[in-house]
Amino acid sequence: MGMSASQSRLLSLTARLSDLELSAQNISNSKIRLADQSEQASKAYLDALDKEKLTVISSDTLQYIDATAHNLTTYNAVSTLDKQRFLKDFSGRVVVGQNVASAYGGGLSSFLATFAGTPPDAGAVAYYTNVYNEIAAGGYNVASNSNLNDTEWLYQQLKSGNIFLSEWDSTSGPDGAGDFIDVSWTSGDATLQTKSDPIVLAKTQAQYEVTMASIQSKDKRFDMELQTINTEHSAIQTEIDSVKKVIDKNIQRSFKSFDA
Repeated sequence: MGMSASQSRLLSLTARLSDLELSAQNISNSKIRLADQSEQASKAYLDALDKEKLTVISSDTLQYIDATAHNLTTYNAVSTLDKQRFLKDFSGRVVVGQNVASAYGGGLSSFLATFAGTPPDAGAVAYYTNVYNEIAAGGYNVASNSNLNDTEWLYQQLKSGNIFLSEWDSTSGPDGAGDFIDVSWTSGDATLQTKSDPIVLAKTQAQYEVTMASIQSKDKRFDMELQTINTEHSAIQTEIDSVKKVIDKNIQRSFKSFDA
């Protein structure tokens, strides 16, 4: 192989080596992105395992149903064993809907007429008299209808401490005749339970399995491509070393010829 041919071959091999190294770097970057996707998928799955919702038992069916701010604080919404509950914010204001807030401004008689029916239901009168008195004592905080009926919103607000639960205790109060007391929403009331959401969990698990199968397939393909690149890279590097030796020998022979 002549000097010119050897140098041309060396340039060609070096260019190919650079291409292979760039390809390997691109694949390595892709594998890093796959690792990030895998981590995100695992986190989403673990979050789903930890995801819970608050449920409340209905005395009508003796079954636990999704608890919402609406059905926890509305008369006969779930008929929960004659319990009356309030949700209050950190300032002690009662969490209510716009309908309750609007009716409150008209005074107790108008308030009861709005919510106790005609003729008035005695249980509703007692219930909404308590609502009126609690608002009078601490004020109110209006929540949107969508939030009032959203199980996830209720759970997150309770969990984060933005709102607190209080309920009627017949043995409390200054004269022992009963009063509303703060209770633990996680363990203070047997009619309330936190449960994992099986539907959310099943969907997340299915998505996790699909995502991980795709990631593993791509990762395996990338490994095979890297193996092919490494094999070719090694072969080219060996050939480069061989061509360099030929060039060195040609240079040495040229100098010998010049010296002669």
